[in-house]
Amino acid sequence: MTSISDRPGRWERIGRILAGPGDVGWAISHAALPFAEVREDGRVRVHFCARDRTNCARIGYVDVDPERWTTAGPVSPTPVLDLGPRGAFDDHGVTSAWIVTHEGRRYHYFTGWTLGQTVPFYFFVGLAIGNDDESGPRRVSPAPILDRSAIDPYLTASPCVLVE
Repeated sequence: MTSISDRPGRWERIGRILAGPGDVGWAISHAALPFAEVREDGRVRVHFCARDRTNCARIGYVDVDPERWTTAGPVSPTPVLDLGPRGAFDDHGVTSAWIVTHEGRRYHYFTGWTLGQTVPFYFFVGLAIGNDDESGPRRVSPAPILDRSAIDPYLTASPCVLVE
């Protein structure tokens, strides 16, 4: 992951924040699809997905010092969101997409991966609600909240969610 400045209209490369997850048990490679969230205490928590030894993606995080744009702690020791049960829409991977805090609740939108026959993967949008504490966010359903349709017949993935 690489950080950039927030000066309006000007992007400035500052440097790499995290080269990869290291080997934390649940992840050995990648730090993909980062999503930065400013926490109440001013810290920046960057959620990202990483892959395990079987190439399945899970979501974790690292806290970042917003003054120096360097990591302010280790990669999460366990995934924030793990794989779904075998046969579910997210049994072969979960990747970070968007987090919204609304009325005191944190909504984690994610992309679930499952293996296909005629294509390598199918993607679907899932939702988990909760915090990054030990219990973690919990899925609202074993099914995706956004499935394929006539409008999106092949896949749904990576939503951007705004609260009006």
